[in-house]
Amino acid sequence: MKEFSQSPTGLTPCTTADTDPAVIGLDGTKYSYAQLHRDAAYLANQLESLGTSPVAISCKDSGFFAAALIASVRAKVNVVLLPNHQPGVLLAYREKYDAIIADHAVPGALADDLGPALLEAPSPQQPASQFVPAFNLFGFNIRVTFYTSGSSGAPKAIAKTMEQLLSEVDSLHTHFLGDPTTHAFAATVSHQHIYGLLFKIVWPLKTGQHFYRDLVEFPEQLDLLPDNTILISSPTFLKRIQDTGTNHRSAIQMAFSSGGSLTRPEALSASSVLGAPVTEVLGSTETGGIAYRKQTAEGESQAWRPFPGVNISQAADGTLGVESPYSGGWQKTEDMIKMLSIGHFELLGRRDRIVKLGEKRLSLTEMERHGNDFILIRDCAVTTVNKGNQERVALAAELTQEGCRVLSIEGKVVVNNMIRKHLSEKFEGVTLPRYFRYVDTLPINPQGKRVISELDSLFGDRNT
Repeated sequence: MKEFSQSPTGLTPCTTADTDPAVIGLDGTKYSYAQLHRDAAYLANQLESLGTSPVAISCKDSGFFAAALIASVRAKVNVVLLPNHQPGVLLAYREKYDAIIADHAVPGALADDLGPALLEAPSPQQPASQFVPAFNLFGFNIRVTFYTSGSSGAPKAIAKTMEQLLSEVDSLHTHFLGDPTTHAFAATVSHQHIYGLLFKIVWPLKTGQHFYRDLVEFPEQLDLLPDNTILISSPTFLKRIQDTGTNHRSAIQMAFSSGGSLTRPEALSASSVLGAPVTEVLGSTETGGIAYRKQTAEGESQAWRPFPGVNISQAADGTLGVESPYSGGWQKTEDMIKMLSIGHFELLGRRDRIVKLGEKRLSLTEMERHGNDFILIRDCAVTTVNKGNQERVALAAELTQEGCRVLSIEGKVVVNNMIRKHLSEKFEGVTLPRYFRYVDTLPINPQGKRVISELDSLFGDRNT
C-alpha cells in the first residue's frame, strides 16, 4: 500500500475568468479546473500502476479531495471515506483500504506500514485555455463507502455507487437551481460525509460551479464569500451566527442545513442574519436525501415535503419509510412522523429517543425542544443514565449570557431547579432531569450531530 500526499499550499494561485469554474481559497486564490484535472490525471496514473482498490481519501483541502476523487474514478478504483482525519481513525480503519491519498501527515505507524515510497502530486502549471467539466470523467460506476455509526455504536459501512450520487445531484440542481448562473459553494461541514460530499463537491463539479477549498469555521469568514454564494451548513453553525449580530446579506444567496432540525425561531433568525432563506434537508447516508423544508413566519414550522422521486410512508409503529432512487428499494428509518396533508409530514423525533420512565413515555427530542425555549438555555441535550440500577434523565446545556450570570451568582442548584420548573410545564415529575451539566460546547461530530457517547461521559459517576 502506498500513500500519496500533497501540502495544500501546493495548489498554486492562477488567473481565470470569473465565469470559469475554479476551486477558491478564502484568501482569494484560485485553483482552476484545468489544474484540478492535471493533478487528477497524475494521481490516476499512480493508482493505475498500483492496481489496488479501494483507496482511502483523507484530504482536508477540498481542492485536493476533488482531484483525488476524480483520479479514483479515472483509475476505476473504489473509494473509502473515513469519519475524520484523526490519526487514531486512520489506524483503526487500516484494513479497510489498500492505498491512501492524504494532504496531511499520517501517523508514524501507518507510514511505516506503507513503506518509504511517499509520492506527491505535481505542482500545478499555468491553466489551460479551456477547462474540461469534471462530470465527463464520471463514466465509471465506482463505489464510495462511508463509515458511519450515527451518534453512537459500532461503525457501519454504507456503499453508494457514483451513479446514485450523480443522480441525486442532478435532482438537487434541477429542483433548487436549474439556471446557468455561476455560483460559489462554501461549506461549514466536512466533505468526508455524504451531505458535504454531495452538496459541496459533487454538485459543483457536476454542474461546473466554483467551490471553496477551505472549511468555513467561523461566522466572520462569511464576510469573505462572494455574491451568489450557496452555503452548505449545519444547525450548530447556524445557531452560532445568531450570536454575532452581523448580517451577511451581500453574499449568501441560498443556505442549506442538515444534521438536525432547527426550531422556527432559529431558522428565521439564521435567515435574517444571512439575508437568505434556510432550506433544511432531512436524509441519511443509507437513504440519501429524503425531504426538505423552508420555515417562514407564516408557514407550518414542522412540515417536511419529500424530494422529487422520493416516496414516503408511515409504518404501523409510526416510523418513516422511504423509497428513493438513491438507495434502492424501501428502507425503514428510526424517525417517528405524523402524516399531514398532500404528502407533507411532521418529524416527532427518533424512535430510539423515546424512553419509558416509571411507566411514563418520554421523548428526549421533545424535552430538548422545550428546554431550548427557556431563557437560560442556548442549547441543550437530554439523555438517560443508569445509576443504582435505575434509569434517570440527564440534561447538559450551553447557557445563554443570562444563564451564565445566574449560574455564577446563584449557583448550580438554583439553575437546576429553574430548568426543572420550566420543564414541569410540559413533563411529569418522574421524567424530569435528575442530573445536570453546564458546558461551553455540547459534544458534536464534524457534521454537527450530537455524540451520545461523549454526552453520556459528561455524567460519569457523579451524583449531581
